[in-house]
Amino acid sequence: MSLILFANLNTNSLFITRLIGTETEPCLLVINSGLQSPAGIFIHNDTIYWTNFYGPSAFVGTLSGRTILNQRQLVGGIFQFPNGISVDHVNHKIYWANQDEDIIPPPVIPPLVGRIYVA
Repeated sequence: MSLILFANLNTNSLFITRLIGTETEPCLLVINSGLQSPAGIFIHNDTIYWTNFYGPSAFVGTLSGRTILNQRQLVGGIFQFPNGISVDHVNHKIYWANQDEDIIPPPVIPPLVGRIYVA
């Protein structure tokens, strides 16, 4: 089973759908409250990471059904227009892609937590 995750900046929502062969199921809303301009999404077990495109910042929380619990900001103000996000759990670093600069900046270790917490 393959999952497709995507964000909608206009509705401040995160979505998930399942790919079956060449078809997809109807999209299921993951969450649409408490988010501001979500862009990149990364999920590991029940931990979800996402970027706030206009923030600009990166957040983490615990995915519980269609709700994100324990939301907290990991980093902010050090990048512009973050689109994608990926987490290196081995080295405890976050990578993201900046839209306007067309680059993937050097990874950061979130200053507030010191490491990435793996669920």
